[in-house]
Amino acid sequence: MSAAVIPAQSRGRLQLLLLAGLFAAPVLAGWIAWKYATSSGVGDTTNAGTLISPARPLQPVDWVDGEGGALPQSLLTGRWSYVVLAGDGCDALCNERLYLTRQVRTSVNKDMSRVQRVLVLRAPPADLDALRAEQPDLVVMVLTGPQWQAFETQFGPADRSGHTLFMVDPLGNLMMRYQPEVPAKGVLKDLRKLLKVSQVG
Repeated sequence: MSAAVIPAQSRGRLQLLLLAGLFAAPVLAGWIAWKYATSSGVGDTTNAGTLISPARPLQPVDWVDGEGGALPQSLLTGRWSYVVLAGDGCDALCNERLYLTRQVRTSVNKDMSRVQRVLVLRAPPADLDALRAEQPDLVVMVLTGPQWQAFETQFGPADRSGHTLFMVDPLGNLMMRYQPEVPAKGVLKDLRKLLKVSQVG
């Protein structure tokens, strides 16, 4: 008895479905992890920050670093990102937020590579070299004019002085904000739970 032959048209459809499933898998995994975290983990027991619901996809802009070099459009995807919008400059409280994120990132040990810290400014900081020497893992992003406006308006009505800490998930969704009064241990507890339940990033 000869084996059944799959028509070429059916094979093409099957290949298309498999390809679509391949691209959809990370998105589905992220959605499942997020639903799990908010319904039975982070949202109920360790949510120190304020959830942004639904999570808001961030649209990329022409990102550049502190020296005018282009940054990849995928900068805010692939990892969990702490974003500090400092606008015209990073004051003392903003620097405290940077210090907090550095301590939190360091505390997750082997998972450090899954987390990044991003400082967003409207002009290159005068102390850029000192900032990079002190915090070499910090990504400094500079957006001017329309680029700044297009990016920061996606964060909704919130503080732009670098005092509010934002969390962006590995799929590029803005999902949580932390006010200055939230302690480091609360931020760390949230992050550990997210890293535990998520296979994305």
